[in-house]
Amino acid sequence: MNTINLDSNIANYSSVVVGSAFDIRLTDRLPVPVFVDFPASAEAPKIPPLGNNVNLQAVSPENSQTLMIERYRLLALSKRILADVVKARHSNVLGCQRVAVYRASTIGLTQSTDSSIKGFNFRSVATCRSAWICPVCAKVISAHRANEVRQAIVQTKKSNGDVYMLTLTFRHSRFDNLADLLGKCKQALVKMWGQRVVKDLMKRRFVGRIAATELTYSDGAGWHPHQHILLFGVKGLTCESLHAVFGEYWVRALNSCGLSGLSDVACNVQPASAVRDYLTKMSSEIALGNAGTKQGRNGHYSPFELLGMCRTREDYKARWREFYSVTRGRQSLTWSRGLKKLCGIVEKTDQEISEDNSERVLVLSVYAEDWKEKLTYDDFGFIRRASLDEVIGLLDSRGARFIMATEERR
Repeated sequence: MNTINLDSNIANYSSVVVGSAFDIRLTDRLPVPVFVDFPASAEAPKIPPLGNNVNLQAVSPENSQTLMIERYRLLALSKRILADVVKARHSNVLGCQRVAVYRASTIGLTQSTDSSIKGFNFRSVATCRSAWICPVCAKVISAHRANEVRQAIVQTKKSNGDVYMLTLTFRHSRFDNLADLLGKCKQALVKMWGQRVVKDLMKRRFVGRIAATELTYSDGAGWHPHQHILLFGVKGLTCESLHAVFGEYWVRALNSCGLSGLSDVACNVQPASAVRDYLTKMSSEIALGNAGTKQGRNGHYSPFELLGMCRTREDYKARWREFYSVTRGRQSLTWSRGLKKLCGIVEKTDQEISEDNSERVLVLSVYAEDWKEKLTYDDFGFIRRASLDEVIGLLDSRGARFIMATEERR
């Protein structure tokens, strides 16, 4: 034993988001190295690569562990691809899930106080907190954000209001530069929301909005960003009347910013039932991972599907580097000012969400040096959905030193 006692689908159209940056200090003792792929040793959990055509209908415990391991494999793949373009040597992108945070000598494994929840979370390990490029952090952040959206919808319904979904896109092609498209689209959004007719409509009929940006890629049409905007307001509005306003002023804004689109295609307004369908879609993709484990529909890939395809498509690696460069520092979900407070939702940053260990207890701690040098990304995914006995067996097989939180295991 290595234990020590411790006493204590609209083709050819697009959209945008804005965002914020973040940073984290990593340990001086364990700096982020030039990326090295850590292949699984002979004793690693025998879980084969998933490929790109897995059909997942339900998330069983076994599937849950397989999906989690796949997330960590995709994280390792992303690091290999981005190693030459990430500029900061101590970047949390390259250190995510592998190195300890500043001054931490161990990585803690925490378990839920709910005995029905199997597996462990990690404490004192670096996280990049990117909902865009990290398949591990994205799951945690997206699940929490989807829950916040659901709470806002429920509260609006209780207050006798309603929710409508506005989708904005614009014409694009495979020859367009993603950064250029997003820059022009940001200008168009500012222009549309600043129009007097649109401002008056929002003031009289709505209390706020949530904008969620999605990005897909296809060989034929290139990047396809599209924005879903949930409008929170009064009951009784028709989709036709809303489309008449938003469709006209969105196309005008596009034309003034060097973009184009037809109002019947570039703008779409759907009722509350579509919002419920969208939330179901969000929850399904969070549960199933949306992490390179299923084939893109009609050749259109989500970001993590695109990442997974980099295993067999060398040219897609350039697209992943482009995706990283353009989305770095941007938010994927934005709320209008005051809406969260109005809906009784407590504000939490992505860092707070990623590092939340409330309602969890520390079970054991692994030496940070052994965590980085002796465990693989497959091991990390395995631990996240394993039992305590399975974790201890794995650590012993790796020769990784660890400390039980209460007493030496007998």
